[in-house]
Amino acid sequence: MNTTRSFILFASAVALGLTACSSASGESPESGAETAAVEIADSQFQPQDIEVASGTSITWTNVDDVPHTVTFDDSPVASSDELGDGDSFTATFDDPGTFSYVCALHPEMSATVTVAG
Repeated sequence: MNTTRSFILFASAVALGLTACSSASGESPESGAETAAVEIADSQFQPQDIEVASGTSITWTNVDDVPHTVTFDDSPVASSDELGDGDSFTATFDDPGTFSYVCALHPEMSATVTVAG
């Protein structure tokens, strides 16, 4: 593979990676910060349980046609407002621990975030 083609492929991969890491809520995680995503679909948090490193920003995106929330029982981060179809909510987890959350509108929807120390 020639050098020019290798550079173009590398630049394309970097551009795609930067696009994938941007926050749908309009908030940008700090430069160099880790990010993770949870999708709200079919009245479920997907993945239901997520483990992240301290300092990671998680973005929840509702792709359901009904509203949902991300409501924490006991967490150092705030809960979301009601999220309509296509809306996102981002929170950064700095404190280690396991944090349970539900959809306040559909309490049978539950999940956890585990933050490694």
